[in-house]
Amino acid sequence: MVDAPFMVIFRQATMVCPFHVSDDIFPKWIYILTTIDELPTPNDTPTCLIDVVGVVTGVSPFLSYNIPRVIGSIRKRHVALSDCSGHDITLTLWGEAADRFDGDDVYSQGQMTMVVVVFVGTTVHAYGDSKQLAGGSSCKWYIDEDIPEINIL
Repeated sequence: MVDAPFMVIFRQATMVCPFHVSDDIFPKWIYILTTIDELPTPNDTPTCLIDVVGVVTGVSPFLSYNIPRVIGSIRKRHVALSDCSGHDITLTLWGEAADRFDGDDVYSQGQMTMVVVVFVGTTVHAYGDSKQLAGGSSCKWYIDEDIPEINIL
C-alpha cells in the first residue's frame, strides 16, 4: 500500500493563494491507486483519501438513508467493483456524488462491454466483517479513460 502523501488539512489559520500554471504542464489526472486487496484497515475516523480502479460489476438504484438526529434523508447508490485478481468491494456514493454518478448509463454500457472506473477521493469503512468504500462530495471518477491503469484491466 502507498501512503497518501498529498493529504492536506485546512485549519482556521490556513491561507490559500491562487497559483496560475499552464494547462500543458499541469497533469490532467492526479491519483495514487491502491489495489482492492491492499486497502488499509478501516477505522472510525479516516484520515486519508483512497484512489481505486475496478471493473463495475453492479450498480444499485438510488436508495434513501435516514440520518439519525437529522431532519430528512440523504440519497446513496452502491457500485460493485472487481479487480484483475478477483477481489471485490462495494463503493457507496453519498448525496451529491450519488446524484452525479450516472449509474443507469454505466449499467447500460456494462451490458455490452466492461466498464472500468478510477474512483479518487474515497474512504475505507468497516461493514460487518468486510471493508467498503465510501465516496462523498470529494469523490470523482474517470470512466474508461485512456490511462495506463484502466488499459491494464
